[in-house]
Amino acid sequence: MPTYTIHIQQGSQTNSHPVDLPDVDAARREAIATFADLARDIASNLPNHPDWRIEVIEPAGGTVFRLGISAEDAALAVFSLDGHKKRPRTN
Repeated sequence: MPTYTIHIQQGSQTNSHPVDLPDVDAARREAIATFADLARDIASNLPNHPDWRIEVIEPAGGTVFRLGISAEDAALAVFSLDGHKKRPRTN
């Protein structure tokens, strides 16, 4: 089985975890499951580390999947989950 590496970066902190998985789809699912496991910790640390990213690196060294979160003050901008900037609502 190929060894993929899952890189987790929050602010300046980076951790890497090698995992043996059968294919890219399994590596993608592993990264998403890792995100789900870490979601509460990620959310609580966003004020101190507003940028967070998880990447899956294939055995040859290329990135095959990337998931990221970037937090900004709502007074500056509002973003949808797909990353497109939206206008703030006014009531």
